[in-house]
Amino acid sequence: QATTPRAFIQLQSDIYRQTGDKDRADQFARQLAEQEGNTKPGLEDRLMEVAELIRTGDETSVIGKLNDLVAANPADYRIWLIKGNSHLRLGELEKAEECYGMCINLDDQAAWGYFQRGFVFLEQHKFAEAKADFDRHIKLEPDDPTGFLNRALANWELRNPEAAITDLTTAIAKGCSEPRVWQLRYKHRMAIGQAELAKADLQHFLKLEPTDSTGWVVRGLGQVAVDKPEQALADFQSALKLNPHSYDALQNIATVQGEYLDNTSAAIDALSQIIELKPGDTVALVTRGVLFGRMGEREKAHADGISALKKQADADILFRAAGIFALTSNEVKADADRAIGLLRKASFLDPQRVLTDISDDPDLAPLRENKQFLSLIEQLKSLSK
Repeated sequence: QATTPRAFIQLQSDIYRQTGDKDRADQFARQLAEQEGNTKPGLEDRLMEVAELIRTGDETSVIGKLNDLVAANPADYRIWLIKGNSHLRLGELEKAEECYGMCINLDDQAAWGYFQRGFVFLEQHKFAEAKADFDRHIKLEPDDPTGFLNRALANWELRNPEAAITDLTTAIAKGCSEPRVWQLRYKHRMAIGQAELAKADLQHFLKLEPTDSTGWVVRGLGQVAVDKPEQALADFQSALKLNPHSYDALQNIATVQGEYLDNTSAAIDALSQIIELKPGDTVALVTRGVLFGRMGEREKAHADGISALKKQADADILFRAAGIFALTSNEVKADADRAIGLLRKASFLDPQRVLTDISDDPDLAPLRENKQFLSLIEQLKSLSK
C-alpha cells in the first residue's frame, strides 16, 4: 500500500486546525508522527525543508540544517553551494568563500562555484582573485552574460576601464537583461572621455524598467546623475518596496532627501532604519548626527557623534563628527573647540583628507572666522607643499 505523502498529511492537519476541528487535526498529526517514526526523510525532503526556510528568511535555521546535511553528505556539491549562499546572505563572507571553495574542490568543471566565489571576492575587495574566478566561470559558461558583467566590475577596480567596457559590451551582446549594465558602461565611458557614447548609454538605461531591488537602486543613481532627484527618490522607494531591508536603497533615500530635496527629517528616518539594520554602521550614525545638528537637535547630534567615535575613530569619522560640533557651536560656543580638536586628530591621521574638504564643507561654516580653524587650514596647506 502506497504511503500518503507527509506534506499532504501535514496540510490536512493544518487545515483542520485552522477551521477549529482540533480532534481531526490531532488525528492527522498523530498519523504524521507515526509515519515520521517509521520513515527517515530522504535528502531531497531535507533540501525541500531548507528551501522553505530560505523562503521564510529563517537563515539561522537554514545554517543549522545545512550543517547536519553537510556532516551526513560531505561530497554533495549542492549542499555546499546552498550553504555558501546562506552564509553570503548573512554577510559571513569568509564562511561563504570556504563553502564555494569546497564546491570547486568537489567539481572543478562546475561553473557556479567559481561564479559565487568570485562574487565573494568582489565583496572582500580581492579584485584580482575575483577576476580569476570569473575568467574560469566564463571559460566553462561562455554564453552566460552575468560572468562578463561581474568580470567587468573586477576589471574596473583593477583600473582597466577598457577591459571593463569590453566585458559590458559582450554582456549586452549575449542578452544581459540587467539595466545596470548600461549604467556601468555609461560610467566607464565617461571615465575615459567617451562622452557621446556614454550619453547614449545613460539615455537607454533610464528608459529601462528595473526587475529587482538592485535595478531600481541603480536606475535611481542614474536619475541623480542627470539631476532628477524626485525621480531618483521614486526609484529608490520602489527598490525598498521589493526589499524592505535594502541597505543601498535606504542609504540613497537618505542622501537624496537630505542633500537634494532638503527633507532632513525624512533623511533621518532612512538613516535610523539603516542603523537598526546595521548598528555598527558608523557612517550612517555620524551622518544622522550631522542632520540632527543641522536641525538644532544638539543633544541627539552629540549622542550620535560620540557613539560613532567610540566605534571607529578614523580620519573620515573624525572629520564628519567635527561637522556635528561645528554646527552646534552656534548654540554653545565651547563646541567649536571640540570641533577643532577633532579636525586636528583627523589631520594627524590623514591630512590630505581634511585639506580636501575643510574649506568647502558647509557644516564647518560656523568655524570660518575662528582663529584656530584658520590656523589649522594654513598648517595643512604648508604640509601639502
